[in-house]
Formats: sequence, structure tokens, C-alpha cells
Amino acid sequence: MNNIFSSQYTILSIVLVLLIMFAFLYRKTQFKNKKFSIASFNSLIQHDPDAIFILNRDGIIIDGNISIEKVFGYTLDEVKERSFLFLLEHKFHTLFSLRFGQAIIGSPKESQVVGFHKDGSRIILSLKCTPLLEKEKSLGAFVVVQDITEQEQVRATLYKTNEKLTCFLNNTADAINITNLNSEVIFINPSFEKMFGWSEDELLGKPLPIIPLDTKEVEKEKRQSLLKGDSINNWEEKFIRKDGSRIYVNTSISALKDEHGNIEGFASITRDISERKDAEQKLLSSEEKYRLIAENSSDLIRIVDKSGQVLYASPSHKALLGYSPEEIVGRPFQIDVHPEDVPRLLKEYEVMKKIPKPTTMVYRRQHKDGHYIDIEACCSPFLSDNHELSHYIVVIRDISERKQYEKKLRNLAYHDSLTKVRNRRYFHDQLVHTLHDSEKNNKKFALLYLDCDRFKWVNDTMGHDIGDELLKQFVTRVTEVIPSSNSIYRLGGDEFAVILLDTQSKEQIAAIAERINWELQRPWVIDEHRFVTTSSIGISIYPYHGQNKSTLISHADQALYQAKQAGRNSYKFFTDEFERKFDRLVILENDLKQAIRNQQFQLAYQPQVNIRTGMANCLEVLLRYNHPELGNIGPEEFIPICEKTGLIDEITLWIIEQVGNEYRKLNKHGYSPVKFAINLSPISLSTQDGTKQIIQAITKANIPPYLLEFEITELAFLDNLDEISQRLTELKQLGVSVSLDDFGSGYSSLIYFKQLPIDKIKIDKTFIQDVVNENGKKAQTVINAVLFLAKELHLDVVCEGVETEEQLIYLLKSNLTYAQGYYFSKPITDIEIEKLRFMETKETGEKVIYF
Repeated sequence: MNNIFSSQYTILSIVLVLLIMFAFLYRKTQFKNKKFSIASFNSLIQHDPDAIFILNRDGIIIDGNISIEKVFGYTLDEVKERSFLFLLEHKFHTLFSLRFGQAIIGSPKESQVVGFHKDGSRIILSLKCTPLLEKEKSLGAFVVVQDITEQEQVRATLYKTNEKLTCFLNNTADAINITNLNSEVIFINPSFEKMFGWSEDELLGKPLPIIPLDTKEVEKEKRQSLLKGDSINNWEEKFIRKDGSRIYVNTSISALKDEHGNIEGFASITRDISERKDAEQKLLSSEEKYRLIAENSSDLIRIVDKSGQVLYASPSHKALLGYSPEEIVGRPFQIDVHPEDVPRLLKEYEVMKKIPKPTTMVYRRQHKDGHYIDIEACCSPFLSDNHELSHYIVVIRDISERKQYEKKLRNLAYHDSLTKVRNRRYFHDQLVHTLHDSEKNNKKFALLYLDCDRFKWVNDTMGHDIGDELLKQFVTRVTEVIPSSNSIYRLGGDEFAVILLDTQSKEQIAAIAERINWELQRPWVIDEHRFVTTSSIGISIYPYHGQNKSTLISHADQALYQAKQAGRNSYKFFTDEFERKFDRLVILENDLKQAIRNQQFQLAYQPQVNIRTGMANCLEVLLRYNHPELGNIGPEEFIPICEKTGLIDEITLWIIEQVGNEYRKLNKHGYSPVKFAINLSPISLSTQDGTKQIIQAITKANIPPYLLEFEITELAFLDNLDEISQRLTELKQLGVSVSLDDFGSGYSSLIYFKQLPIDKIKIDKTFIQDVVNENGKKAQTVINAVLFLAKELHLDVVCEGVETEEQLIYLLKSNLTYAQGYYFSKPITDIEIEKLRFMETKETGEKVIYF
């Protein structure tokens, strides 16, 4: 990379040589300073982009400029007569008070603080207090505030430079520094430390100390040029070292811009040219020596007359462009320039003819063999004695390598480093562009949001290396399906987006979504692992589902949520109903966080009955949620939300606590101990810590573990059978029992009987409901098979959903012992438990629940 800049710093020396050769063409010019009127000064203050406040000695705002509203969102009238402190975070009040006090006594200093915009957002501010004096009496202070939030973000971003750039910065002989808009240092490389003597720790966050005071005016002018977007090339000056000595350097400074073209800071490349300067002084007396430099420079040197004809070309043309000097001389300077660059080049040339000043131009020039080279040309005008343009000296260098590196940096900024596809930033830019184009040309397009189902399971069970490779292959499969004119974007994690351009129908979009899902459900083979994942897809269509970026994204995201709720390997188009559901979901997500505190949860109990004796041996604990505005919310709606938000653990512990209270109440009234069956979410068993919390809650509730039964569904074992089995074993060691709930409703597998530490099977209600209809024979066969297996494995069986006498008679004939359903009892509250029928056993006299 050093080759890019290897010849950069010889340019001005060559220019100076030729300036000496044509010194007779120059004469000195003088400029008169302009004085601003007081009115102009006041106008400048009012239109200064920084917020300017005038505070009295008590720190109360008494006046300011119109930029206050731009920085803080408040109008001047809204902040007048208020303490300045209300605009700052509380922890910065002391610092501001200190700076304000220093300003009043004539010692102004600048600080960086954090304040609040009117909309509540935090903003990073550069703040300086200066005294407000009248006849040497302090009346208060001026406070100049600059919003540097974006600059600070730029500074943070710059620290994330890739390895190649870091290698270049650490190994180049040139001193490199980066400053923010406040001229505060945010980066220096090792060569900077070596050249100037300051370490990075000494300079970070502080003004750059290398500029001599006697050149501050020059620096100010150059800063103004930089703020306009211009670059400073080959500024030669003596800079200060830490030990006070000065060294001659050549510095080039460029403005750093964000994706919107706003200037964020400045990057400087500085080379120690002390030796070269010493050599120049020795060569000043010898024109021939300067000519030798020009003739032997690796840079291309040309003399061009004011009509654009080349008068002189250095021998280095042969090495860089393949042409001999003789082939160049006499030709127009724009010959062999890339056709796309010619108009811009000619325009800059015309401007330079009207306003002769050194100009740097970047364009492409063709090599003799036909390929194009990126070059940078520094053009310096020569004026005659009567100040008319005579000719130019042009120094040209090859910047192809630098351009390639810049291209790589841009690629890194807009592409995902893992999958190599375009990233979230590029996606947002492209979506805005697509919206503008579609609106202008009356086109439709579709936005697809998709993710990889079970990606977390892959990461957790097989490792992140397998997960990374899965994402790469995921992208490959999607890319093979979507039309070539479209792209996939990685938004983060396992979330991706696809913009389908110029779509003609909903059916066309659905066909592509189906092909994507079909491709992504095929087995993955990565290293020695073979597994299956699927994808969920949410779709919004422009202009039907939104006409701006945020709406389309929100609706695609809502559709994705619905697709995931509907099951894996599915896609959903956005509908207004989704939006209503999504709004309801947001309300529930927020309100559920306060449901326990607001006593909006209630427990209900449904008995499991011994159909031979009529006695209830177990009460299933059911959670009910009474929302103050939406009414009673079913568990099938609010439980998934609790699992998603992490509230399920807190709710589970609360249920155990309430069950403990109910146990003690029944025990106090002399009722025979009855078992409580609590539904347990797999989320609560997903970590070792979750299991420990459950065990601690049981101990705290002071309920005998043998009176607790945890019910868990088959779906809990799909992704991590071994892990869940281990957690259940830990609970069983405490003395609780475990039942497999809703058996037959999901991915029923005989492996559950073998591997899981279960004590009971609860047959799903769909089977008992079918025994008395046309599917009765099949349902009876399944029930009989489960009863046989359970008997052989010494497992209890409960049949759920018994609602009729006919169903009960069948179960009695099937030798089944336990059942549950509305035939015996609907779910009841703790108060209603005491209204159940109780009878005393003859053997012990204990009260038992009887049906």
C-alpha cells in the first residue's frame, strides 16, 4: 500500500523546481483585509450553526440565537428565563457549573457534555463558556454549544477499521492522524508517535498540538476549505514536536464524510520532508539539478500551455502510460482520458483558467495497451508579469492501488463480512432508491423478510462455526431462487431481506416465496452434521402495504411474525388484520410486565379424577389473565408472549408460590393432600439457572415435592431432547413427578417413553372426542396402544377432554383409571375448591375430593 503514496510527497518539490525555472513570471501580490461591520457580526452570530446562549451570573438564559432550536428543538422563547442546566444530563451539572464559574472570572474552557433534545433524545455536545463583560464587569457568560453527536459516532466507527487498513496504518512510514470536527484527536498511528513524540494516550480527545501558533491563520483558512468539502494536498509547513523542535512536513488532509455526504472529521497524512527540504535549499542555485529531478521522477510531469497543449512530458510517461515523451508533447491534455471523465475534466480546466489556483483532479487515463489507470493530477498555474495565465505544471501519479483499497473499504462498509451479501445499511439505502424509482415509474415491488427457523438451536447444539456456515449456505440457496436482478440483504443474526423488483402479481411473489421455502427445507450437510431447518417469510407489497420505508418494513416484519406463529416453513402476506393483531400484541407485551404486580393473573384448577372411585387425586393448575381493557385473554395468546419476552420464568415462580398457599389452606382445613399439576414451559428449562430457580421456589413455597407434578408438552423436546431430559431429571431428584401433556397432538415419538424421566402420559383430548364418531375405531386403537405401552412401562395415563357419559363408559371398558374434562368439572377458582364434594375416608377420616 505504501506504493500508492510513495511518490506523493515529491510533487511539491518538483513544482518548486519548475517555479524557480520560471521565477521571472511571478510578482508579489497583496491583499487587503476586510473588516466586518458590527451588524454583519451580529448577523453572523444569529446565523451561526452553533447554538449560542447568553446567561446571567445565575446561569439563567436571557438571550440566544436561532440555532438553539436546531440543536435542542426548543425555540428561544421556550428556554428564556430557565436555568441552562435543564438542557443537560444531571451528571454533567457539576462540570458545567465549574466551567461557567471559570468563564465568569475570565478563564473560558471547552467541555464535552451530554444533553437532551426536546424530543427526549440524548445529544452529545461541545460546549464553551466565555465571559460577558461590560466595562470589565462580568455580567454573565456566552455559551456556545455545538451538536457533535454524529461526529462522535464517526469517531467510534473509525475505530472499527478492518485488518488490512490497520496493517497499513501501523506499518506506513507516514504519520496519520484523524480528528473530529472539534479538532480533537481520535486516532494516531505509530509513525505519528515516532515523528512527533506524543503517544496516543496523551493526545486522544485533545486538540492536535503540532500546528505552530504563527500558522494558525493559515490553518483556519485550510479548515474552512475542508468544511466546504475540499481536500488539502501537499501542505508543506514546519510542525512542532513534543520536545519543542520543528520539522518540515508535507501534509495532505481530506474530509471524512458519512453515507449522506456530511463531514464527520478529517484525516491527515504527514511525511517528514526535512531531508528533502534541506536538499532543496542546496539545489536552489542549480536549475540543472532541478531538471534532473524532474527527468528522473517516478511521477509524470507535464508542462501544459493555456490552450491545453502539452509542451513538456517527463521520461516517466513511458513506465506509467507506455508512451514516450515525444508521443505526448504537442497533444491536447485530455487525449486518452476516459470518455466519462472528459466533461468533468474540461469543466475543472475552464474554472482554473478563470481563477488560476492549484487544483487537484482525479480521473482515469488510458495506457497505450488500452487499459485504464486511476490517476491524480496536481495542476499548478504559472502567471506572467501582468498576472495573466501563462501555462501549467502538472504532476501526475498512479493511484490505482489506492482506488482499489478505497473500493474495498466501501465494500466492507456496505457488505456483511460473514456471508458477503449486502448489509442492513445498504438495504436501507436501496429500499429508499427502489421506492423513488417505483413511485416515479408507477412500478410495484415486494419486500420479503425471512429468517432461519431453529438457527439458535444449531448454534447452541452444534457450535457457532456450524451456525456461520449455515448462514452462508442459506444465502446461497436463496440467491439461486430469486431472479438475478434482485438481491438478498443480511439485516443481522439470522434475519434477511429480499427486494423483489417489478412484481406483476401476488401469485408471482407467492411462487418465489414457496420456492425459497422449498429450497430451505432441504437437509443441510455441514461437516459431519446433517440436520433440517426451515424458513419463515413475511411479505409486504408496494404500494398496497405502504408507500414509505418504515411502513413497508414494519408490515413485512408483522407478516413474518404471523408466519412464525402459523408454524415453520410458511410465508404470510401482510394484511390489515395482522396490523390489528400486532397492535394488540404490543399492548399485551407492555401490560403483561405489570400483570403480577397489578394482580391481573388468577389460577384455576381442574381435577384429574379416578373414574373407578370418583376421587380426585390431582388438580391441574391453569393460568388465567384478566386484562383491564381487553378482558379475559386465553393462555394460547398470552403464554407465547411471556415466553418470547422472558416473563415466563417470573410467572412460573409466582404460580409455585400460589400453589404453596393453596396447599397450606387445604391442609389447614383437614383435607387429604392432593397433587398439583403445573404446566412448565421449555423456556424455563432451557438453562441451568432456570432449573435452580424452580427448585428454590419449591423450597420457599414449603410444599412437599411429591405433591407437585410438572406437565410439559412434546413440542418442548423437538430442539433439545437431551438437555430438557437432564433438567427434568434434576427436578425428579427433588421428588416431583413429570407428565407428558397433550400426547398425540404433536410430534409423538416412542423415543419419549425411552429417554424421558416421565411418570404419566396425558392423552390429547382429540382422541377421546373421536371415539364416538366415524373415526372412533382409529382413535380407540391409538388409546389402547398407549394404555398397553404405559402399563408395560409402569406409567400412569390420564385421558383429557372427557365431556360426555358415552366417553366415560368407553374409558371404563378400556381399563383406564384417570380422566379429566368438563364431564367432571370445569376449571374452578381456589374459592370454588371448597364447594366441591368432600367425603371422609373410613380408614383415616381424611377429607378427599369426590365426584
